[in-house]
Amino acid sequence: MSFLANGARYGLADQQRLLGNSAVVTGTFLRSDALSGVPTIEATYTATMPETAPGNLAGSEQELAGVSDTGFPPVDDFPPTVDFFVSFDDGRVIVEDFGDPGSLDPVTEASVADNIRVVDGYSNRLLALYIWLGLVLTVFPTIAITLSVRRRRAAR
Repeated sequence: MSFLANGARYGLADQQRLLGNSAVVTGTFLRSDALSGVPTIEATYTATMPETAPGNLAGSEQELAGVSDTGFPPVDDFPPTVDFFVSFDDGRVIVEDFGDPGSLDPVTEASVADNIRVVDGYSNRLLALYIWLGLVLTVFPTIAITLSVRRRRAAR
């Protein structure tokens, strides 16, 4: 069960990494390209980076890849706009996630604080669960065995 707590902590660390270094931008369909080797078509969108982006990325137009379709034959029907959650690293734009317009939220101080509360709450619940399981699996059976032995001895 500790893998749940570790996963939550990893997600929180990832959000802290993205705080102040990411944005949600809306991309407009630019073109679709067939990828070689497999019947996949990938859509490319163009998006304007926010003014808060570092360095030369501020206000620049970037081409972002995201939505793709694989099939026989692949369908070349992509949504006209897509939201992209992007991060900035050494002058590069990295697509972290994409989705329908309005479906993505930026990482803010408030969202990180909420996730810290959630991780702490789940960690405390997990600790209580471990203690409860320890009681159920060790103490309670020991008490039950002791009482049943005493009852048998008293009945003799």
